[in-house]
Amino acid sequence: MCFPKDLKNIYFLKRLFLQLEAVKNLND
Repeated sequence: MCFPKDLKNIYFLKRLFLQLEAVKNLND
């Protein structure tokens, strides 16, 4: 089973988004 390239990009963006959310919470 091979994954589409988009799936990797979505996973990367999701992680990036979660990191940004964490930084926002720290800054509050």
